Amino acid sequence: MQRVVSFMSFHIPTGCQIRAARALCRVEQAELAAAADLSIQTIKRLEGFRGPVDATTRTVVALMTAFRSFGIVFDLEVGTGPGLRFLDEAASDARGTGRNAHRSSGSGNTLRAA
Repeated sequence: MQRVVSFMSFHIPTGCQIRAARALCRVEQAELAAAADLSIQTIKRLEGFRGPVDATTRTVVALMTAFRSFGIVFDLEVGTGPGLRFLDEAASDARGTGRNAHRSSGSGNTLRAA
């Protein structure tokens, strides 16, 4: 049985955050769409939003669940702005984007929206 994750306490992600999360976990739109059981057109539409996405609860939960399966969680409770981070260091290392990967700056695995 699959564990259900509650997303009731988070804010709706922005299109920029969805694009950033997809880039961070290095997946194509088609791979994200398949993992979330959504169409590629839906992913493209959501990524096009400048602010919070206009989507059903089911769509947002499907996206958050798919990103979690890729090792990415949206961290909207820490800091001053919404962001995303790796669920754990193993997930970031598996994608080649963790502490052991080359970085030009920064010391953490959290990205924050400007």
